[in-house]
Amino acid sequence: MEDIELRTLPIHGVNTKISLDFSSYTQRALDQDLKELQEYQQLQGQRKAEDNDLKRVEPLLLTNVFPKNISIDEFKKKSADFFSQTMFHLFKEQTNLNITSTREFELHIKILRIPNRAFYFEYNNNESDDGLASFNGAGIWFLQTIVLPTYMSARIDYAIIARYFAHELVHHQDNMRGFLNLENKYLRKIKFIAKEKDRYALNYLYTSLTNLRTEGLADFNARSNSDYQEINNEGIHAYHENLKTLCAMQSKWKMTRFYVKTIGWENLTPSGEYSNGRVMCVTIALWLATLSKKEYFIRIGDVTITLQDILQKKYRMNKLFSKQQIIRVSLSREAFADAYTAISAVQSDKFIAYYEDACNYFRITEKDRVMTREQYAALVKTIEVAVKK
Repeated sequence: MEDIELRTLPIHGVNTKISLDFSSYTQRALDQDLKELQEYQQLQGQRKAEDNDLKRVEPLLLTNVFPKNISIDEFKKKSADFFSQTMFHLFKEQTNLNITSTREFELHIKILRIPNRAFYFEYNNNESDDGLASFNGAGIWFLQTIVLPTYMSARIDYAIIARYFAHELVHHQDNMRGFLNLENKYLRKIKFIAKEKDRYALNYLYTSLTNLRTEGLADFNARSNSDYQEINNEGIHAYHENLKTLCAMQSKWKMTRFYVKTIGWENLTPSGEYSNGRVMCVTIALWLATLSKKEYFIRIGDVTITLQDILQKKYRMNKLFSKQQIIRVSLSREAFADAYTAISAVQSDKFIAYYEDACNYFRITEKDRVMTREQYAALVKTIEVAVKK
């Protein structure tokens, strides 16, 4: 039986619809999610979520004031009202997403009970088209992010919701350009080769290579309204070491767990592929902005470095990148837009080439680069050596 909450608003000449489908989310599912979330909060205590973690929202909610129950009707209304308002605002602000060429567009979320937080959102590329972006969404995400804060007089964090979904919508944009189908085609080919020759690490190496662009760009876009984007040199080096460890493994089970927890989506720290892909995007943005003389600022501790400082060679980018320090980059809107437009138009191979061009321009050393064709070739050799043992 259809059970959909629909909100509609014209935005930039497009009749934009936000629909939340609750057909598969019952009162029982909501009760189970509420219990699971309360148990999770008790385990986590008052631990703060890391600022760059897109998967967690601040855990945050005091378990001793959790409501004993929430009606499914109230859950639906609050979820639909606030989520749709946030999405409408996001579509108004982030015109760079360019999500449709039609006069009507629908963002459709099917709400499901997802035990143990296996995922929060899952893009349905086979169901989506130019006028429809389809996702599965975890009811527990709506519960913790939108509904429960209203019971506890806590602030619903618009920025977290907008940042999270700005990330997800980049995947829809890639799908509409045919990028997901092409990359999946290559991945199937890599998997076949890996299986035939017992080189299972190739799967994960190629997946990480594509995720540097796909997830990195999504994370870069998600932070477009942030005050700054960080470059962490230690995170780059840790990513390198983790890839080497992965490629030297021989157990398929061990490398699967290692990839997911240490390199892939469960690691949203500076050493993971999401953060390092974003670092590559920021580096490309700095390169393009320097060439076109579009404003940006780099902050290291109390020191602020401007575009003019870089052009006049008062500071050299390769020296900045070589030190164990946090680099905070603030891009002008024009500089961000130029980089996003350039990167979103290309796939992983061209993305790597862009990044190498940026690093060559700034003379960033090989060890301080996230990923290059030379590094990729060396990692493939590591896999070959491991297989022969």
